[in-house]
Formats: sequence, C-alpha cells, structure tokens
Amino acid sequence: MMDVDLVPEQNIRELIERRAQTLLALADYLAHYPATREAMTRPLLADMLSHSMQLEELLDTYGAGKSCNWCSLRSITATIKLFSDVSYELLHIRHRLPNYHLIAVERDFLAATNEALEFTGLILTQAAKEILNQARELGLRIPQKPEIAETVQERLPHGRLTRDCGARQVDTVAGTVTLLATAFLNLASECEDVRATSRTQPQDNVLRNSTALSEERLRSLEFQFHNLQSQYDTYVSGTQVEHQDTDLPVLRGHASVVFHLLRTA
Repeated sequence: MMDVDLVPEQNIRELIERRAQTLLALADYLAHYPATREAMTRPLLADMLSHSMQLEELLDTYGAGKSCNWCSLRSITATIKLFSDVSYELLHIRHRLPNYHLIAVERDFLAATNEALEFTGLILTQAAKEILNQARELGLRIPQKPEIAETVQERLPHGRLTRDCGARQVDTVAGTVTLLATAFLNLASECEDVRATSRTQPQDNVLRNSTALSEERLRSLEFQFHNLQSQYDTYVSGTQVEHQDTDLPVLRGHASVVFHLLRTA
C-alpha cells in the first residue's frame, strides 16, 4: 500500500532544523567543553532533557524511527534524553546529600555517586558529538550560541533561607511515623535481591536469569518509595514531632535517595 501523505523532505528538514537549534547548541557546548565533569550542571542537563524530549516527540510525530534518513537522529536524541535525565538525578543526589542524613555505609556514597556521574557524563558527551555529526550529515545548521556558557552555570551562594514557619500540630503523626518506618523496613527487605543482583557481573548467568532487575519490578519499587516520601512530606514534615525527633529526617532522607536511585535504573 502506497503512502499518500508523505511530507516533503525540504519541509520536514526546515522544521526539524528550527526545532533542534537549542539542543544542537547545547550539544556543541558540551562536546567542546574541556572537562566533562565541570560542564555537567543541573541547568545544562535540564535544558538538554527538555529539548531532547521535544525533538524526540516531533520526530516520532512524523515516524522518524522508521525512516532511514532520520532514524539515526531520532535514536541519538533518545540517548541524550535518557542520559541527561539520569545525570540530572545523580547531580540532584550529590547536591542534596548533606540533607539526607544517611547512615554510614561501607563504601563512600559520595565517591560512588561521582563515579556514576563520570560514567554517564562521558556517554552524554559522546552522544552530543554524535548528534552534531548526524546534524551535519542531514545538512542541519548548527548554531553558535556563546551565551549558553553563562546560562548553564550553577553558582550557588552558601547558606539557606530562614526557617521561620511554625511547627504544625498533628495529633496522629506518631502513628503515621510508625507506619512509615515499618513500610520503609519492609521495602528495604524487598530490595535485598535487587542489591545483590546489581553487584553481579553482566556476564554471570544469575543476572541474565534474574527478575530482580526487570523494568516492571524497578518501576514498582520506585513508585512505592516515592509514595513513602510523599506521605512523609504530607503528614510528618514540619510537625512538632519532627522538630523534636532529629532522627526522623534520616527516614525521609533514605526514602528519597533510594527513590532517586531507582529513577536512574
């Protein structure tokens, strides 16, 4: 059956070139930055995530995944979307780490986070270089936007805002804390096989045959930890009980960091 509504190639090229301008400029900035680790900021990653999502949606609208001419651009755009998202989550964890009140573990959590960021950053940089190559092959103009260097910087002043909100009086908060703590311990126990499988080398049969790291399982755990975090924020955060018990933020911090780690999985 013949396609009767093929979009003219010149029309789609002009549209994609126009919509890809910001993403290509961001990719050009990252690809030519001398130190990937220093280039990785949340403003940069957020912009790359946003514009790669928009470009991917546009490409999918016109069926780019099944077009020999455009499928490679669509694929590398999806890669940028994935790894900018994952890298953003890791950067979020690193910036919020002092507020998580994590219990000390055998391995240095900050060092492990930086190691993961180094890995995702290298992939994202290679993807940035590849989308520039694809753009050149397709005849798309790559804009020069020197102002990007300033807009993606992340200079954060030291300190915090004044904490002057009064504590909430909630009569049922003690019971809620008990339920949340129990739910967290149950979820932590449920994650033991995930932790064990994640330490396995890819070539081992146990990893290939395991259901612990299935997409469905990980998304289910992500939802449950997010729900735990949300319930804490709704019923416990800002209450007199939280102000009096300094151990309570430890529960919230652990639920939050696990949630963000699951989002990167």
